Amino acid sequence: MASIITERFLLRNFTIDDVADLHEILKDPMVNEFLPWLPSKSIMDTKRFLTERVFPEYEKAISYFYAIEA
Repeated sequence: MASIITERFLLRNFTIDDVADLHEILKDPMVNEFLPWLPSKSIMDTKRFLTERVFPEYEKAISYFYAIEA
């Protein structure tokens, strides 16, 4: 997907550079309460999540994993 840029935010694909920021979100049990995966316990868990779950989705015609920058 091409990035979408508006006056208020940037919507883009995740990159490996996002692992630390994504880990801050994925390690929170409340954030992940209703998601189909368990909270991340380490940066390596988050990196594995990106490489095994998110990045393969970008090969498909439609993907729903996007980073939002405000």
